[in-house]
Amino acid sequence: MISPRRTGRSAGPGATQPGGFRVPRPPLGYLGGNRLNLGDACLYEAAVRLLGPLEPFRPAGPFRIASRLRLPGAGRVRWRGVVLGGGTLLNDYSLARCRTAMRLGLPLHSLGTGAGSGGHNMPGVVDLSGWRPILPHFANLGVRGPLSLRMVEELGASQAEIVGDAALAFAHERPVVPRPAVKRFGVNLVRPFKFADYDEERLIEAGRACEELVRRGWEPVAVPMVDEDVGTLERSLPASVLRRLNRVETPASPAEVFRRVQDCTVMISMRLHGAVLASCVGTPPVIVSYGDKCRDFAESMDLAPFVTPIHTLRAADVLDRVLEIDAAGETLRATIAGRAYAYRRRLEAYAARLPGRRDLAASDER
Repeated sequence: MISPRRTGRSAGPGATQPGGFRVPRPPLGYLGGNRLNLGDACLYEAAVRLLGPLEPFRPAGPFRIASRLRLPGAGRVRWRGVVLGGGTLLNDYSLARCRTAMRLGLPLHSLGTGAGSGGHNMPGVVDLSGWRPILPHFANLGVRGPLSLRMVEELGASQAEIVGDAALAFAHERPVVPRPAVKRFGVNLVRPFKFADYDEERLIEAGRACEELVRRGWEPVAVPMVDEDVGTLERSLPASVLRRLNRVETPASPAEVFRRVQDCTVMISMRLHGAVLASCVGTPPVIVSYGDKCRDFAESMDLAPFVTPIHTLRAADVLDRVLEIDAAGETLRATIAGRAYAYRRRLEAYAARLPGRRDLAASDER
């Protein structure tokens, strides 16, 4: 299980256990996305890898948020700071919690966070003006890519810097498989959501591209990132593709995603972190974009030529990009792995400036 476990009050961080020993209290609270989404769970695991133990900062009303930030029976604040994790969180999703943390004097840090719409149940353009008085108070403001950087700088955040998507903390220095012997393509698709500017027909077009690849002898590999993606693949992919799939089930961990995609020539991904994790092992992604967050990552990795917008997608758009990646071969795989690994090193250097594992013992003594 890669998501953070729920613990009771008597056995939580900082509590005394039977036998008299204490579980160290994490020095940082973690503000992230829905842990039922494998992408968000991967981001939490990446943050722990970079910073050490973290305590999830779950949604609540303003009063409950303030009470949760204080230790039971004491006036002291619970953490030494709050980390805004990876994912597109610089929007209304985390605004109230960051505002409360700031008012309590807790330092704020971001770890490869994206700005703007998170897609799905958010409109494509969102109002970020509520962040204007908060962003200057971030002790460290590391964002995912150039679009996020531009958004926060327009709000007055002069200290912001690009550190890359936090999931690039999993990146390998070189492609795990330099050139797969068998041509395979990974695939995931996302059903139309509340504010989507596309319909099921665009997904069927993507399915037709997959059908043509299978006709040419390619092997498909399903990589759903959320359980509901399983049904989306089953509805969108033609029977000729579905018959060639060994299984259509959600991976349980980043390691399982890597096992599925490292032997692929290309990853066709609507889920942003399907593309990010593929890049970590040197598998080039075709990014089927449904919003700015996909372009933000693509531009940060110089992958813009391999982005195709979902709202105008045709089968030929996907097929042309897959064949271009195939023609580039081993050179492109090494280039993508190298870029991803450079961001891993940047994330590690950035994380070293944040209170984390190095401060755990001191934090527990307070």
